[in-house]
Amino acid sequence: MQAQLTMDAHRRELQACREKLESALGEVQEKAEHVQVMVSYFNDVVDGQMKPQLLEAETTASQLRDQVAALSNDLASVKSQLTQKTKESEHLKEQVAALTSELEAAKGEVSEKNTATILLEDQVATLKTALHEKSRADGNKMCIVSLVVAVVAHAWSLLVAVMSWTWMFAMSACPKVKTWSTAVIATDKATDKATDKNDQDVKREQWSVGRMSVVGLLLVGVGVLVFLGVTTIATKDGTLTHPLHDVTSGPLPWMPSGLAGDAIPMVVDGTRRW
Repeated sequence: MQAQLTMDAHRRELQACREKLESALGEVQEKAEHVQVMVSYFNDVVDGQMKPQLLEAETTASQLRDQVAALSNDLASVKSQLTQKTKESEHLKEQVAALTSELEAAKGEVSEKNTATILLEDQVATLKTALHEKSRADGNKMCIVSLVVAVVAHAWSLLVAVMSWTWMFAMSACPKVKTWSTAVIATDKATDKATDKNDQDVKREQWSVGRMSVVGLLLVGVGVLVFLGVTTIATKDGTLTHPLHDVTSGPLPWMPSGLAGDAIPMVVDGTRRW
């Protein structure tokens, strides 16, 4: 009896379990149908719509990979060119630095040469001034010497001319002198009784008088020529032109250097300006 009750209880439990299993199986079948519907829908969607897009995406990705590879190659080439340009730029910078140093050295040399040139120009100007002063002093001395020589030559020529013309006038324009000299000669003739000899003496005296006249004229001519020559040479050399009468010949001794005809150079910032 007890066993029958136990079996009934187990049967009821088994029936309850069967019912639960059947309900669970129904749910599983329902869910399986849902899954089958979802799988079919997914297959339809993927095969019909997503697969072409996936293929297109794969093609696009492949093209992008190729482009990326090309860009990588271009980037590597650009990097190598950039490295080469950087090296060239560094080399150019070194050349520019060397040229800059050479330019600075050349500027220094030019500045030194300009300074030396200015100093030489100052020395030349000083030498020109000294030579000008010396030439003026020599010109004054030559002027004095030329004037003295001209005065002496002129005085000598005048003296010779006066003596010559006086002698000629005395011998030609004074008949009394001629008569007296003739009487003296006649007396000498009578006294010495040497007529031929006295005639020769008279001729000799007349010849000496004529010779003295010619010599006097020659001396007068030579004196005049010497005077004219000295005057001409002194005038050409400028020794007869005193600086006080010729302002253009140069600065006067009493005139300040700033008021002279020649401008004074000024050195401003290493540059010679007038």
